[in-house]
Amino acid sequence: MIQKKSSEFFDQFGSAMKDGRLTEPSNGKNFDLHKAIELSQKLGRPLKENEIAQFAV
Repeated sequence: MIQKKSSEFFDQFGSAMKDGRLTEPSNGKNFDLHKAIELSQKLGRPLKENEIAQFAV
């Protein structure tokens, strides 16, 4: 397997990550994700929108 040099990798993907983020910008909402994850695990399913809303910070 031929590995690309890091400069080649940046040339290929760097233009898509101008500010260094690998995800979309936040919509401004913040949540206490640790507590939300605990509840999700306790329930054994993903949380619904009204359930996650109680963890808004």
